[in-house]
Amino acid sequence: MFLFDIRNLTFAVKAFGASMIALYIAFALDLPHPSWSMLTVFIVAQPLAGMVQSKAAYRVMGTIAGSVFAVFATTTFAGSPELLTLALAVWAGVCVYATVLDRTPRSYSFMLAGYTAGIIAFPVVDTPGIIFDTAVARCQEIILGILVMVVVSQVVFPQRVGGMLMGRLTAWLEDARRWTRDVVTERTAGPEREADRHRLIVNAAALDGLRVHASYDTPELRAAEAGVRRLQRLLQMLLSNVVSVQDRLGTLRRDRPDLHDAINPLLTAIADWFDEPADGKAALLERLAAAEPSDEAIRNDPDALLMRSLCARLRDLVLYWDEIVGLHAAIGRGERISVREEPPSLHRDHFMAALSGASATVAVLLCTGFWIASGWSHGYLAAMMAAVGCSLFATLDEPARATAKFLNLSIVAMMIASGYLLFVLPGVNSFPLLVAALVPVFIPLAAAMASPLHFPVALPVLITTAATLALQNSYQIDFADFLNGGIAQVIGLGTAVVVLTLMRSLGADWTVQRLMDAIRSDLARLAAGDSRLDRRRFEGRMYDRLGGLVPRLALTSDRPERRNLLRDALAGLRIGLNLLAIRRDRDMLPASERETVDTVLAALRRYFGGAGGGSDIDELRRVLDDATARLSAPETGPAGTEVLLSLFGIRHALFHIQRTS
Repeated sequence: MFLFDIRNLTFAVKAFGASMIALYIAFALDLPHPSWSMLTVFIVAQPLAGMVQSKAAYRVMGTIAGSVFAVFATTTFAGSPELLTLALAVWAGVCVYATVLDRTPRSYSFMLAGYTAGIIAFPVVDTPGIIFDTAVARCQEIILGILVMVVVSQVVFPQRVGGMLMGRLTAWLEDARRWTRDVVTERTAGPEREADRHRLIVNAAALDGLRVHASYDTPELRAAEAGVRRLQRLLQMLLSNVVSVQDRLGTLRRDRPDLHDAINPLLTAIADWFDEPADGKAALLERLAAAEPSDEAIRNDPDALLMRSLCARLRDLVLYWDEIVGLHAAIGRGERISVREEPPSLHRDHFMAALSGASATVAVLLCTGFWIASGWSHGYLAAMMAAVGCSLFATLDEPARATAKFLNLSIVAMMIASGYLLFVLPGVNSFPLLVAALVPVFIPLAAAMASPLHFPVALPVLITTAATLALQNSYQIDFADFLNGGIAQVIGLGTAVVVLTLMRSLGADWTVQRLMDAIRSDLARLAAGDSRLDRRRFEGRMYDRLGGLVPRLALTSDRPERRNLLRDALAGLRIGLNLLAIRRDRDMLPASERETVDTVLAALRRYFGGAGGGSDIDELRRVLDDATARLSAPETGPAGTEVLLSLFGIRHALFHIQRTS
């Protein structure tokens, strides 16, 4: 049980202790709403110190940004509550749009900025003169809670993200080594091998977040951050290369078993080297160079072109793995790594982000409209909770379902809070008694927060209970006010559920289709020669999309047309890399051969862009075969050889792509 896990219990005691320290200081400073300091501790609490620091930093930024906008909007539209609520609704939508679009840990600051403005401004719509004092007080309460949690996480039994990141990197390397070895020795059948590939792709996406958190609490990893990014990219490149090798080996075994048997000893040597890569790289590269067919041979024999392409991919495997092992060792030793590696470019879906932002704006406007029309004094709470509900789960495929669950758990929390307010708190007359009264509920909930399985249930109950209690220096209860506040929360979250159901319940299937469409769009852009889409941007987006596809395809794999989409996406990655190589080598060809290449690129652009005409697969195959024949002429030189290899790679990968609609 999670409550008896020593790590969970340690986290619970730290988080609860920090919340009580923050609450006590807020009482001592006579802040208007001390419960906000207590609540903030639980919101930023994480088992690992680096996660607390990064989340705290982003929360401070989001809180300040939201406070500044609240002051600006309230002073600007002080004479018009309608315009003020419209401005706050639009602000919430814009911040949700930025949250969904950004998709990095810093997106948390955008989310906070969105609903913090409403939390500060909605209660003072009728009294705009106190907006500045309210904003300052809210910032003080929230930043106090953040600072206390950061100090406690760093001082009391700190757990570093760096150790977890190194453990994940080591496990990732082992998965990559095992899968690469299995592919090279052609032992790739079965669910275990498929699981290795899926784990590699998913872990690649998870590592980026851990890297950001580790930079806050592990100085040696902060110095090696560029090296970690480079290692991450190399492993992703290795993944793509392994799939290419797997496809080529399958084709070679089927079409030319004699050539396959001839290269088998070299494959065994490569597999053995992956187990013990201390030396032998130079000898392997020499053997690969000797096994490569000549430029003349690949122009006269399609099977020689296949063999040359396979040897090139095997050479890349050896070079990538050698650099990976060296980088991993250097990072483990805490060395400063001077390699220049820019942050990866991520997939961004502007339509999904805009839809999420519009949902938040509509939900808040509906609640504010009801508030203004009814004149209900607690209507502002409904608008606040609508903004919170639409913001918290905006990045999910099914935000309405998550928000509905949050609503149900909030009702449970309100029942717990009502029990405290009616039966427990009237007998509390000192701070030690208050702490003792809160322990039986808050310690188990905090322990559950440390468990990934129970976190989605524990956090909403805990923070809603803390918020609803609204602890003050003196005990005052107006049960009618409490009941109205609870009803307003239900209305606000319920409105968010309805709006999200109507506007954002698109599901995993729809997201998968959007990802596949984005892959095809990028391939069309590459074929068109879009200079803004360079290799770093293309690779980063593709690996990010692969990381998004794996968990979603696991939910939709019962549909036959979805089963091969991951392989199609990997084929799209290889096609894109070959298109980039063709763009690089095209200008070094003679004029007539450049026209041939342009014909191929135009056909690929039409195919992936869906513009009709040459988009038929049979026509595309004919164009590729014709270009291969033309570029096989000896006078095309070394550049022609490179383009030939790229065309072969495109043709080989292309017919794994399914036209999905």
